[in-house]
Amino acid sequence: MMILKSMRARLTATFSFSLAILVLAAVCGLIWYSKHSAERGAESLLATISKRVVYEGFESSERRDPNEMIEELGEDLRGSNLALSVIDPGGRIIGKSQKHAPDQSSMNDSNWRVSAIKLKNGNIVIIGMPWAKTRNTLRYHAITLIYLGVFVVVIASAGAWFLIGRALRPIPLLARQANASSTDNPAISLKAPSQDYEMVELVNTLNGLLCRVTETAAAKGRFYSAASHELRTPLQALSGHLELALSKDRTREEYKATAEEAYAQTRRLISLIRALLFLYQLDSSTTLPPSEPVNLVDVCSRSLQHFKSTIEERSLNMNMQAPDEAGMLTPPSHIDMLVRNLIENAVKYTPEHGRMDIAIIKDQNNTQLNISNDCSEALSLVSDQIFEPFSRPDSSRNSKTGGTGLGLAICKSIADANGWRFDIVAQENRVRANLIIPYLQE
Repeated sequence: MMILKSMRARLTATFSFSLAILVLAAVCGLIWYSKHSAERGAESLLATISKRVVYEGFESSERRDPNEMIEELGEDLRGSNLALSVIDPGGRIIGKSQKHAPDQSSMNDSNWRVSAIKLKNGNIVIIGMPWAKTRNTLRYHAITLIYLGVFVVVIASAGAWFLIGRALRPIPLLARQANASSTDNPAISLKAPSQDYEMVELVNTLNGLLCRVTETAAAKGRFYSAASHELRTPLQALSGHLELALSKDRTREEYKATAEEAYAQTRRLISLIRALLFLYQLDSSTTLPPSEPVNLVDVCSRSLQHFKSTIEERSLNMNMQAPDEAGMLTPPSHIDMLVRNLIENAVKYTPEHGRMDIAIIKDQNNTQLNISNDCSEALSLVSDQIFEPFSRPDSSRNSKTGGTGLGLAICKSIADANGWRFDIVAQENRVRANLIIPYLQE
């Protein structure tokens, strides 16, 4: 059974078995038809001659001489390979058409097909067809058909093995091509070994998968590089400040300043690690936290209150349009963090005296949250990598906006985990974040 693990072997075996069943049925049908036709032919000839015997024997008013009747039927008997015997009431044969003619014992003899007719004068006419030769001929034809069927199945199976092998040949070629590809090459691409539609479609699908795998690997590489940088920066700053403080005696004020800076770097490190852990939980967890009734209007109001001092300090023009209530059923921690991150980004990237808009829209199918803000470099800030961890629109990681660079990555992961639709759209001098929550999630 090991060989049947091959697709080629299974397809050939299935074809051969199906063909063998079909050929067997055809051979059995032909054998039955040949035998049935021969028997019907014999019965038809016997019936025809029997009618003539009846006519000659009953319609004639004079007593007929058996040999004279045999003489009249002789040509028909010889042409039809029939033999005739006439037996008197005493059981004696008083006439026969040939030396080997049937008698009364032939009625039960398998070597004859006979028909018996009793005449008015008491004589019995037995008409017979020798069946041994016909039976041997039928047996020979049956054996010939069986051998021919076996030959057809063997030849067809060999042809199927060859044709299936040619049809499947691109698969091992494709496998060898994939094995020969180097994982060090970031742009692995397979080429179709044939131009068959199915093979081209398979290669395109595999290349699409390889492309997505490559993109994922590249994104992970960027994540590891950025994560190491982000973790190393506060640790280096913390180590440097402590080393500087311990290098010589300092005044109380200098120690206090060093401690405050160390505390700030520690808080930054804690915030970064907390965000990384939360992002990992979102990506790896298969279950969501318990859902509770949440009013999206209240969530936005709380987040705005949290950034109220920053908004006033930068003189931002804040506008919020929302219904009195926008209720939904969702994990409170998820919607709180997502809204807070979006509002925090909007506050950070809106220039002083700029405008920031929040709109909550309810329709028959969804609840929509749109947060937009002025941004002079909107078109350059939004890129394909904007949702990757540690992706910042700033040219430098030490820009004045600060942050961990995980906000939008967390927002995207929260939206994907809950089945929400989330995207960032860049317009001329404005950026808009769109969150759509279907009612099925509420």
